[in-house]
Amino acid sequence: MMWYSTTKQVNNTITKKTNNMPKSKHRKNHKKKLAARKDKLAQNKKRYEKMQREFISQLIEQEKQKGMFENMPEIPNVDGPSTDGPVVEGPSI
Repeated sequence: MMWYSTTKQVNNTITKKTNNMPKSKHRKNHKKKLAARKDKLAQNKKRYEKMQREFISQLIEQEKQKGMFENMPEIPNVDGPSTDGPVVEGPSI
């Protein structure tokens, strides 16, 4: 008796023997449970990200009302590595 899936070729077509054993009741709805779990996790993640975005936007609005975004100092744009610091020479790899 064969308890696992096998394939065999009959008249140049491939047929697949499937397992005709009964499924356990715990395994029966496994795919549905996994799909429901994935959906729930995705919804929780989206909800958390939405809460983060709303919190940050509220913070920004509060800081704008306080005037924290006015008269901001200009930060110089740095292109490439800085060569003002000490140069450390090490072994070449």
